[in-house]
Amino acid sequence: MRRIAFNPVRFAHPSGCVLAAVLLGFVDVALSQRPTFDCPGGGRLEPAPAAPADAALAGQRAFDLIRMPEFASRHWALVEGEAAWVRDLRGPSAANRFYFPPAGREGGGGTGPILVFDSCKPRDCGDNQLYGAFEMAPGAGVAGIGSGRGYGLRILENRVPRDLGNLSPAGRAAIECAQAQDDELRRRRN
Repeated sequence: MRRIAFNPVRFAHPSGCVLAAVLLGFVDVALSQRPTFDCPGGGRLEPAPAAPADAALAGQRAFDLIRMPEFASRHWALVEGEAAWVRDLRGPSAANRFYFPPAGREGGGGTGPILVFDSCKPRDCGDNQLYGAFEMAPGAGVAGIGSGRGYGLRILENRVPRDLGNLSPAGRAAIECAQAQDDELRRRRN
């Protein structure tokens, strides 16, 4: 497993906690900086940014998104009444990714890339995970988040999945691809 030097300030969680990697002095590159991934059903995942307009999303994680007004208003409306770890996206997460459907980088049919993010329930990540997908307008970057396109979540509570929001077939494919990539990275680590 490849390891890199760790800067605890960069990986500080908004709650004020610093990830356990501080104690270890390194971070696992496989989960923090995922490589480009060809999805089993077609399409492709790439680390953010995928284009200059998306540069504001580079290196961001789920808990960073919640501070963006374009994202927060849509997210809060969707998760009303959900558990705190789902509402606040305060669990561990890795860097955001972009999914490009099989039709190409523009997604075909006028859709842009799909922003994919993940999080999990603190201290119970193995059984409680969340994946989100935001369909963005082509070339709109961060502004595309507020464009009224599809946004949805797949929540796995005790490993039982359920979907919230407006997940198009491409949004579901984006989440399934992210799950497949994460599963493959976990298998490689073990």
